[in-house]
Amino acid sequence: IKLKAYEGALDAFPEDGGPIEIAHPPLVEILGVTYGNDSEIQFFADYALDDFSQPARIQPLSPGAWPTHAYPLAGIRISFEAGYDATNLPAAIRQALLLMVGDWYEHREDSGEKQNYPLNNGVMALLRPYRVLLGFA
Repeated sequence: IKLKAYEGALDAFPEDGGPIEIAHPPLVEILGVTYGNDSEIQFFADYALDDFSQPARIQPLSPGAWPTHAYPLAGIRISFEAGYDATNLPAAIRQALLLMVGDWYEHREDSGEKQNYPLNNGVMALLRPYRVLLGFA
């Protein structure tokens, strides 16, 4: 298990000056916020990160201070690192992995080229809270 770098794209900053949610939990680090077109990329550094909330969010330091220029489609990019590593893997995900390995061992004679049986219901229940809906991808 390792962290992964993501890049989200927006067409415009929030008009109300509110926060931008980062949908891939857990957020580890914001790598950069850029805006503009390919020939004129500008960095936006005056934001605060709220990584306590789920999902994490960023907001300008001064209320309503997002840049207000017109941008091309997907002209705002937020690069960030998210994911779990061996040190911060939740207990429920660890338990789901153990259940899956035990289930695979129990049904090892059934395995062939493809696995033809569904995931254990306990595994599905343990992983359900960690599903990520991809509204910002």
